[in-house]
Amino acid sequence: MRNSVRNAARAALILGAVVLPASAALAETANAPSEGPSDAAKAAAALEARSGAVLFGDAERQALRYSFSTENQQVGTAEGEIVRIDEKTWRVRARYEIVVDVLGLELYDLEMTVRERYRGARLVFLDIESTENGEKHRVTGKAEGAVFAYTHNGEAHEAPADIVPSTKLWRRGMLARTRVVHAVKGKLFDRSAEPLGTKTFATPDGEQPLEGMHVDTPYETADLWYDDSGLLERAVLDRMGLELIIRRQPKP
Repeated sequence: MRNSVRNAARAALILGAVVLPASAALAETANAPSEGPSDAAKAAAALEARSGAVLFGDAERQALRYSFSTENQQVGTAEGEIVRIDEKTWRVRARYEIVVDVLGLELYDLEMTVRERYRGARLVFLDIESTENGEKHRVTGKAEGAVFAYTHNGEAHEAPADIVPSTKLWRRGMLARTRVVHAVKGKLFDRSAEPLGTKTFATPDGEQPLEGMHVDTPYETADLWYDDSGLLERAVLDRMGLELIIRRQPKP
């Protein structure tokens, strides 16, 4: 039971997708086996050429807040802000705090701060500091030519240009990115997503129809529900039979 609760808390970070899909041609180029450096470089350049508004909408500044709960008990929150710097550049800041306990016994805890910067549709800077169950982690990286070069606790890695961190649940379009870097462990993994159709839910803005997406990763599954602007309203994650529920909260 303890492992199930702990794994469910981690699911919120692993499944994250917090931009609209690249064109079919670009996606095909990015995911296909590379035939040479020029192909990867062209794909990276195409990502940067796309408008930042395609990723994050038209708002100049957007503040977001979500709650995390399991077994009818709130176990954490996430707060973030998306800021438009200029026509091509967007900045994302977020903070997560999750503590899971059963009968007064703490089973899992996480504190994490996230800083990201995007140029066009490409992640060009990442800095994530976290403490998970007392163990410190740091994932940092930046775009370098045709790849995203990053480190986890000082160990160097490379990822494709269209990589995104696993915390990105906020925008539906981010699910088009199938290669993801784990926000805490720094590991790369693949995910898939398929539509669930439309269903009406209560939201901070009243009842409204939401568009569902079902996501699979090597770790768990999730049903994610987005409003008509592509903003995440709620999510239900399942790992080893235990549910973790994420809900958007009203603005303070």
